[in-house]
Amino acid sequence: LRKDRLDLYLNYEEPVLEDARESYRDLIRRRRDAEPVAYLTGTREFFSLPLTITPSVLIPRPETEHLIEIALRFLRAPSTQSTRSPLRILDIGTGSGNIPLTLAHHLPDARIVSVDISLDAISVARNNLVARPDISHRISLLCGDLLAWLREGSAGFDLIVSNPPYISSMAWERLPRDIRAYEPRLALHAGSNGTEILERILGTAVPFLSADGILLLEIGEEQADLLRERAEQQERIHSVRVFPDFAGKPRVLAAGRSALPA
Repeated sequence: LRKDRLDLYLNYEEPVLEDARESYRDLIRRRRDAEPVAYLTGTREFFSLPLTITPSVLIPRPETEHLIEIALRFLRAPSTQSTRSPLRILDIGTGSGNIPLTLAHHLPDARIVSVDISLDAISVARNNLVARPDISHRISLLCGDLLAWLREGSAGFDLIVSNPPYISSMAWERLPRDIRAYEPRLALHAGSNGTEILERILGTAVPFLSADGILLLEIGEEQADLLRERAEQQERIHSVRVFPDFAGKPRVLAAGRSALPA
């Protein structure tokens, strides 16, 4: 919390100014109405990196940290390190910028292009990049729709990674109030069955992967079988695997143009 709010606790013997009192009351009212704490504080930690968060972006979650762990495992494999330098990475649906910032932090030779369809999200991501000039100079932010902005014949990416919207219409109605009422629907809802955007990525990403490039997607727990089938139907995909999250639920789909690293 900000220092002026902590003062209510740390300096409790001092008189509280009315502005601070009203600010505190406003926070209590907003939390009572189920507004997420990350939006109240304006911050969220992701993979030990502090991020600025606003209602324009999805609040980063542990499931996406697992997506990062798998990406790092693949890209740090000996076979990968010997053939790919510098690494070329495309992040689709950047939101707060949590994925490109984390990958840039842990992969010092990576060059990352990060795209989002929302200008408001791009603004939040840019603010987070400005706070980390030591790594953000290797990240380019673009506003665009998935891969539609890429031209045929563009140089291949070693990794295309995305945490896209994957909530179905039925699942959307069952979401807790703090998610449904406050987090951006654009970053969560993906049509009647929830796989529309994931299938669009699967259908268009392969030509933009390098010869041994990898596509990593965060997916819904009930979507694994369908998406595995869709990935295996892609002509230039050699291997497909699905990884469970920390709760044991299918969460990350990996598709490689060559054999995936162990």
